[in-house]
Amino acid sequence: CQTLLEAIGYEVEHAGQSGDRGVDLKAVRQEPIGSLTLVVQCKYQLSVSAEVVIQRLGMVSASNANQGVVITTGSFTADAIKFAEENSAIEIIDGNKLADLVKQYLEG
Repeated sequence: CQTLLEAIGYEVEHAGQSGDRGVDLKAVRQEPIGSLTLVVQCKYQLSVSAEVVIQRLGMVSASNANQGVVITTGSFTADAIKFAEENSAIEIIDGNKLADLVKQYLEG
């Protein structure tokens, strides 16, 4: 996750540790006006529940971030997808989208 975000143009800080409340990475990218800050959770599992995605929304405001991102090598439950679609402050990246981003930014 960190290597991919750095290839996209983010400065990435590893935050994952005991008591991190699910934040594995904090990524910041300078924009033409201001900056964009992401709080990222990386999951290596077959299916990610809505609970994980909902927790990310809480961490967006708690971390003064612009957006929360959950990246998984697997997929998301239907409830998780619905929640992300209804909340612009959340982005979810499943295994297929992750593979596409890796091809575009790391193998391109």
